[in-house]
Amino acid sequence: MATIPTTTMSIVPKARPALPTITTQITKPPSSIGFTSPFWRNTIIVGILGYGLYQFSPSRKSVDGNEGSLTSWLRNKITPSDIWRTRNEKHLELSMDAAEAKNLTGSAKRPLMPRTRYPGKFEDYSPHKRIVGDDIDLSGLNIKSESFMKHPQA
Repeated sequence: MATIPTTTMSIVPKARPALPTITTQITKPPSSIGFTSPFWRNTIIVGILGYGLYQFSPSRKSVDGNEGSLTSWLRNKITPSDIWRTRNEKHLELSMDAAEAKNLTGSAKRPLMPRTRYPGKFEDYSPHKRIVGDDIDLSGLNIKSESFMKHPQA
């Protein structure tokens, strides 16, 4: 005879896990926010050092007649004016060329009537490969030239 396993069920409900409690804590903002942060401190120090370097560095012409080191360094880094002059002249020439091309294309006119690229195609068909009833009479077709459109003959 087979035995049936028996299980016992408890009627007592399981305990629920405790819900997290919400606590309000007042926290101070970090000290790195504001003008007391290392970024602003370093910026102020660099500014003071730069001002002191500018005030106490030798003038444009030092005692021996040579330029100061800062002035000569800046003069070497700046593009000379004659180079800018040649660049501006080249730019002016290119701008004038572009304006002339734009004027040329802007004054173009459309043809008086659309043209067929290959007018011989009107006669270049086989009369044997046509659908019945599709009969087009091209006997009175005259292809007009551009000079005819400019000076029509009455």
